[in-house]
Amino acid sequence: SGGTAAQYTGAPWHSNIGIEVINSNPHIENCSVMRAKTAGAKFVNSNVTLSRGFFSYRNYTLPAPGSARGLQKTAGIHAINSRVDLQINPTYASGSDYAFNTQQHDYGILLENSVLTGGQAAPYGYFAGTDLAFSYNKTGIKATNSVIDLKGTLDVYNNQTGLDLVNTTLSTD
Repeated sequence: SGGTAAQYTGAPWHSNIGIEVINSNPHIENCSVMRAKTAGAKFVNSNVTLSRGFFSYRNYTLPAPGSARGLQKTAGIHAINSRVDLQINPTYASGSDYAFNTQQHDYGILLENSVLTGGQAAPYGYFAGTDLAFSYNKTGIKATNSVIDLKGTLDVYNNQTGLDLVNTTLSTD
């Protein structure tokens, strides 16, 4: 929002969810979400392509100026019965040019009966692959009855809990 805590509290320009997709198949390109109240992005019964990068940062409430975060659980991305494809574009956003990061939420990503796929393997060993970062959250990735199949570098760091997987398959290259 760019404002102070006093300006942010009760401000009319922020919503519960930054990007909400229900029963749709959108292609969302090069987006970032900040200062929504409960989720940066929420996908329900949808097939969503996130291309050329995605950032979700500090989506939570501030109950009063100078106060700590609100008690409501938050997620950088929340997917329910959905497929989320992190898609590169070889013309102008591939490998390390594809930036993906979720920070400062209860869950970096919360998957329920969903699939998270995509990214790009590093063509030169470690160099120039896609970096998929879930950092500085209470839990980096929480997934229930889901599939996570990613290419590139999966960075789940500086979270209180890195991975919380229940009946979930996780594979990386």
